[in-house]
Amino acid sequence: MSLSPLKTGRPSPGFRRRNSFPYAALFSAAAVLALVLLVYHFFFGLSASLRAGEEAWASGNYAQARDRFEKVVERHPDSALAYDGLGMVLDCMGDSASAQSDYAKASGLGLKPSQAFDHAACGDLLFRQGRAGLAEPEFQRELDLHPGSTRAELGLAECSLSFLDLDRAIAGFQQVLQSDPKNKDAADGLEKAQQEKEYNAAYYIYDRNNQPLARETRQADGTWKKSYPLAQYAAHIIGADTDLTGKTGLERDLAPLFPQDNVVLTLDANVQRIADQALGWKKGAVVVLDPATGEILAAVDHPSFNPDRLRREWSKIRWDPNHPLQNRAWGTLYQPGSICKIVTAAAALEAHIDLSTIFPVDSNGSMQLDGKTFWDWKRLGKIRSLKQALDMSSNIALAEVGFALGADRLHEYDNRFGFNTPDDLGFDIPGLGEFGIPTATSLAPMPADTRWALAERACGLGEDYRVTPLHAAMLAAAVANDGVMMRPMLVKEVRNAMGQPIFVNKPRVERVSVQPKTAAQLRSYMLDAVQDGIAYKAKVNGIEVAGKTGTSRTIKDKPLDAWFICFAPADKPKVAVAVLGDQEGKGMDVAAPIAKAVLSQILK
Repeated sequence: MSLSPLKTGRPSPGFRRRNSFPYAALFSAAAVLALVLLVYHFFFGLSASLRAGEEAWASGNYAQARDRFEKVVERHPDSALAYDGLGMVLDCMGDSASAQSDYAKASGLGLKPSQAFDHAACGDLLFRQGRAGLAEPEFQRELDLHPGSTRAELGLAECSLSFLDLDRAIAGFQQVLQSDPKNKDAADGLEKAQQEKEYNAAYYIYDRNNQPLARETRQADGTWKKSYPLAQYAAHIIGADTDLTGKTGLERDLAPLFPQDNVVLTLDANVQRIADQALGWKKGAVVVLDPATGEILAAVDHPSFNPDRLRREWSKIRWDPNHPLQNRAWGTLYQPGSICKIVTAAAALEAHIDLSTIFPVDSNGSMQLDGKTFWDWKRLGKIRSLKQALDMSSNIALAEVGFALGADRLHEYDNRFGFNTPDDLGFDIPGLGEFGIPTATSLAPMPADTRWALAERACGLGEDYRVTPLHAAMLAAAVANDGVMMRPMLVKEVRNAMGQPIFVNKPRVERVSVQPKTAAQLRSYMLDAVQDGIAYKAKVNGIEVAGKTGTSRTIKDKPLDAWFICFAPADKPKVAVAVLGDQEGKGMDVAAPIAKAVLSQILK
């Protein structure tokens, strides 16, 4: 007989109460969950942060992308991907040195090729923006991470073409075609590189019809030298790049674009030659615009210089009293004279002043104002209307109109026609920044406070009334364009080395100077001034020309400046023209015939 164990009231070893709480299991599960959350936060939180940085980069918000990648680096200093992304962003921001430093850190942390950002896509973006210098390290980075990448090899070849490293470009394009024989970009790039090598020339500025205006020519020692096919015809616009003058013209203003990008101007080389020939031996400028778009079709300065012979002729050019380096078209201010009578007439028409209280006006050649003699250009007799006043360009008649308008109204219309505001030829390329092309600002300061000064202002005269030939052409263009003044344009398009456009300029309205009805009335006045007035020397057979003469004296005791502004055909204007004869005489005798020569060649 066996005895049963003694019941002491304590559970035997291994015994568990049915309702006891499993604390150990709970603590074990919490630890596992914490570990899972930690791993999730480390990997998936890191991934989300990197993705946010990449999204900011893709949207072009580089500053935000940089900040996000920098925060990831602070939290995860051993993240190779974070350094790789940060380097890509810094390269896009133009900080190549820091980018390369971050790339080195990423590689040192064991960055795997499968984890890398798409550096080839970044390189393509930068190259399309015209930033070949920043695109090249991105293509190289892609090639380092993915040896044999066709996209990276093609990108490097395109960059070499941009830098005029033609042998390397040719080798690169050929290598791409070996692995991808149907790659059109590589075939096009190879053809261009071989052509530039064959002719030892690479062009980088063109006219609107793709006629070359500036080129780099490879010398026997392998260096490149700049030359200019249009020579003195466009010297003041294209400029020069020498150790004597430094960089001038577009060589200075667009320097960051060269040689890797190509610039297409609004200029028409044929119109430029026509204007140059029409100006002949006269000192001055001719500007031709498209009134509907504001595009500058020609801008000629005389005297000029040949940038290809600048070094040889420097001593002669430097001391020439006629200042051949001076940009007269938009860099020099002149007293406008009677061409600005159209501004006074516009103010009179829109102010609805009672012209019957002004006309007829007797012009006996002069009148007394503030104790001084205010002259007409000759005795014109009785002037019966505003139209006749413009036909005969009577100073005395327009002075009377100015008195009726008052100084404030005249000043208002000067501003409406763009005086006191820069004629901005600059432009902005996303990713590359702003490019300024300096112009002098036409001036019509605050209103005159005497009758003498008011009379001068009404006639385009006075020591403080100044205009550039470019702006003078814009006055005519505004009338031709139903009162709308377009912003002047010189650069039409910018392309990268592969011919892809990175910037396309578009016509923009600068201001509305007058209402269409007023512009139509001014057009009829200007047409009559050529048909029956003193501007008759601008007549062109078979073409109706609307114009206005002007004569002024910019520098005291110096010869007269000759002006003529016009547009044609008067009913459907295609061009607006301004002619300045710098100290060359009267507008009706000097400038009007030059305009006739320009119009007869352009329009016929």
